[in-house]
Amino acid sequence: MIERMFDTLASRDRRHPSTQLLNQAAAGVRAAQRENLATRRLAAAHLAALRGATAVLAARARPSRPDRGPTDAWLLVATVAPELAEWARFF
Repeated sequence: MIERMFDTLASRDRRHPSTQLLNQAAAGVRAAQRENLATRRLAAAHLAALRGATAVLAARARPSRPDRGPTDAWLLVATVAPELAEWARFF
């Protein structure tokens, strides 16, 4: 899934902040796979998922009104990228 999002974003502009964030997320997934301790593997994978969510939001989200309070990143991901809604529910 990360590779597919990367291809979509990279085709636009490799210098776009979302592409850099997606690269960090992919590196985080690879780091999580190398972890031997399950708790560290989970923490690294979760951080990579958050970076991936940040990349999606950077690419697709638009600023909202300032009078609205904070919104959960995973709810925003499901809104701006409906194809990722099922995955966002896991977090």
